[in-house]
Amino acid sequence: MVFYRLLYVFGFCVLLTVSAEAGARQDFVITKVSDGDSLRAGAERLRLFGIDAPELKQACIDENGLKYACGQAAKDALLLLLAHQKTLSCEIVDIDHYKRKVARCFQADKDISQWLVEKGLAVAYLAYSKDYHSAQEHARHAKRGLWNGQFMMPDKWRRAKRSASLPAAHIIAKSP
Repeated sequence: MVFYRLLYVFGFCVLLTVSAEAGARQDFVITKVSDGDSLRAGAERLRLFGIDAPELKQACIDENGLKYACGQAAKDALLLLLAHQKTLSCEIVDIDHYKRKVARCFQADKDISQWLVEKGLAVAYLAYSKDYHSAQEHARHAKRGLWNGQFMMPDKWRRAKRSASLPAAHIIAKSP
């Protein structure tokens, strides 16, 4: 009986430690911006929590009806944001199936995911979180970024690309 009580207390302590680590922030010096929602801090791979940015080869249509590289636009904006302050304070939320740390990251007090969604450079990934739905609605009503033209949701774009049913109009061709 004493053994089971000790085992229970030990398990409870381990659970508290894991929960505390999950909520604690860690500083990461960003060494690479892979795309609009994926970063590297040395060997660590980070995926921004709660959002989905267009893929690098994803094409969108702007307010003038012109095709543009909306995934590259999201990456470029993130690069500019990090140009002078590369250290982010991140709370690890999960580990995804690619073994990336899914994280809510901040530059000072600025939530990077919220900033990207507010600018219309990424969408709230509602399948995983409702945290950025309000920011998305504000961007949509203000017609910022993606919402000022036409685009395919990034997750739908990836599925169509995998199934080879993606129209060429939604792909950015490589430069010769």
